[in-house]
Amino acid sequence: KGKQQLASPSPRKTAYPVTGGELSISERSKPPIVHSLQHVLGSAGFSKGTMVEQTLPTLSQLKKAIPEKCFQKSLLRSVYYMLRDFAALAALYIIYPSVQANFGLAGLFVWWNLAGFFMWCLFVIGHDCGHGSFSEYKWFNDVCGHICHAPLMVPYWPWQKSHRLHHMYHNHLTKDMSHPWMTQEIFEDLTPFEQALLENPLSLFIKYTFLYLFAGKLDGSHVLPTSPLFSDTKERIQCAVSTLCMLVAGVLIYVGLEGGAEGGLARIGSMYLIPLLVFNAWITMVTYLQHHDEDTKVYAEGEWSYIKGALETIDREYGMGIDDLSHNITDGHVAHHLFFTQIPHYHLKDATAAVRQLLTPTGTYKKKQSWNFLGKFTELNYKLKYVAGQGVLSYVDWEAIQKGASPPVCSTDASPATPAAPLPKVAVTCATEPLIALEAKGRSTRKRSPARSSSPP
Repeated sequence: KGKQQLASPSPRKTAYPVTGGELSISERSKPPIVHSLQHVLGSAGFSKGTMVEQTLPTLSQLKKAIPEKCFQKSLLRSVYYMLRDFAALAALYIIYPSVQANFGLAGLFVWWNLAGFFMWCLFVIGHDCGHGSFSEYKWFNDVCGHICHAPLMVPYWPWQKSHRLHHMYHNHLTKDMSHPWMTQEIFEDLTPFEQALLENPLSLFIKYTFLYLFAGKLDGSHVLPTSPLFSDTKERIQCAVSTLCMLVAGVLIYVGLEGGAEGGLARIGSMYLIPLLVFNAWITMVTYLQHHDEDTKVYAEGEWSYIKGALETIDREYGMGIDDLSHNITDGHVAHHLFFTQIPHYHLKDATAAVRQLLTPTGTYKKKQSWNFLGKFTELNYKLKYVAGQGVLSYVDWEAIQKGASPPVCSTDASPATPAAPLPKVAVTCATEPLIALEAKGRSTRKRSPARSSSPP
């Protein structure tokens, strides 16, 4: 009944995919996508008959708004941050005997958490290497990436592949990698033990290294060249090389910490294995909170686009210096997902400020204070069981489902679900820019099976 200017909160709208990833691209046109009443108006509190009009900035507009310096990669600056993280870990290992002798178990508890946290920080540096934002030299990125990741038991090249595909298909129902999107059918197909494992917050200590990378849940093993993750001989050789680097690092760590003295194995457990579990907790928790929240949307084929998936990413502020020490991968993740091969971590804060300025008026920028990050992870990990809907999917209200309510239906069809419940038309205007068709090089089109979706990292 007449147009109404959109007010906050704003419903999420369509956009167009562009990426700086390793893609072959072709342009084609596509008409605007008209969402259903449930998706566009229901959650925003608009009444029936409301007409909503909104234009979302294109990715090229976002890139122009970001200072040019944010796309400049400095080899020296990247190496500095890598050495800084190694220095922090070295200092912790130097003081370990004193901590153990003078502060007992309480001191070791603090030491374990600090060591595991700085392992996580070092992983983020290797993460820059994998994206090519560490420097302009691919060979140097790969060398430094192996140096950072091998001691953490992360096979660099296999991780690089699955993580690149995650960025290229973020929030795609079937093509997103390392971040599973369970449907009701898949969830109910899990055993009671698997369901209990998924919702147990203690599982974050083993999900990444042991279940995802080693056992190959979801995407295939990252340490075995025979894994279905790899599609050609080159990738299998790369897997063997990265696994060998990881094994060499493991041997050096064993020899360096065991020392041939009595109690050497216990020292390895205390000085390496426990911090490695803490590292697992950090990477699992941070990546989960970057991509999961009550209002997260997941898109099926035909409804998904690169930029719609990217804008489901959440910037979370952890506070207490954690964001800066984590190289702002926590509170600068939206900008990172938009330009994942182009912006080094030390420019993410400036890039985020520019992106936020353009996206906030459209209601599509997500930032949340997550100082209670452990509590928030525990809450969401239990609460968000599976997504439901058609085309555009969202998490169900698990408590309501337990009481007998039906899962929500999110349809991209503006026609009524039944003749008795007609839906009003929704007017949507989109920025006029060609749609970029994404085609990953060497991307397998196989669908996830329930078994591969049983243990998300």
